[in-house]
Amino acid sequence: MKVLFISPSCENMGMEYLSAVLKQAGHQVDLVYDPQLFNDTFVFSKPLSRMFSHEKRILKEVGMHQPDLVAFSVVSDNYPWACQRARKIKEIYQSPIIFGGVHPSSVPEIVMKNDFVDYVVVGEGEGALVDLADSLDRGEPVSGIQNLWYKEDGSIKRNEVRPTIQNLDELPFPDKDLFYRKLHFFQDGYYIMTSRGCVYRCTYCNNSLFKRMYAGKGLFFRRRSIENVLSELREAKKKYNMTSIHFWDEIFISDHEWLKEFLQRYQKEISLPYACCI
Repeated sequence: MKVLFISPSCENMGMEYLSAVLKQAGHQVDLVYDPQLFNDTFVFSKPLSRMFSHEKRILKEVGMHQPDLVAFSVVSDNYPWACQRARKIKEIYQSPIIFGGVHPSSVPEIVMKNDFVDYVVVGEGEGALVDLADSLDRGEPVSGIQNLWYKEDGSIKRNEVRPTIQNLDELPFPDKDLFYRKLHFFQDGYYIMTSRGCVYRCTYCNNSLFKRMYAGKGLFFRRRSIENVLSELREAKKKYNMTSIHFWDEIFISDHEWLKEFLQRYQKEISLPYACCI
């Protein structure tokens, strides 16, 4: 099964984890990258975005890959961009298209109304995307795949949400080569997450939505073991030319005991400048 991710403007850790579990399951994965020049959240100029548009190259690369499934990771800021690209891909290649991420998880019923979207994954995507790729590869129905919304006979079908991934150490390390192989400049600042979820429920944050979605489905806030995190960083330090680390946890300092032990070992074993969210 060939799965092709389409990514805009920046490195996407969600895609890297999804790529890792797909490859672990025996599927082929690749990436088409859109730099969104003059057409992202921070810099927008309609004339310049048209002049520097990569749409033709992107569509050509999709055709060269001949994917069995095209995947987008979508937040609200890039939802119009994702719709534009997905619509064109569907018109030309009729490829099955799946949307996942915070925006589709928030309003799946709206996203599924787009005729170019075949599937939506709500919540954590690792299990659902592997199950979908396996089912499509074998020609089996997708009706039992948890976290998946799909279309059948013109109507939208909604499957149950599966429990959260409780032991994050069981996940493979994110597939950084998905981005680094083509976009070497991302190697400089290595993105990593040591936890998932958040201990708080701020109404303006997507975690309040996900906490409601996962109520009764296991612990929402989970943290990787110190050894698991350091193993990833040691491996990355040998493989890539990184000069700093970026911890993308919602709140990196939420567990003081874990943090104290981690920082002592980090200083000895990794010792690179880092940034984090607190």
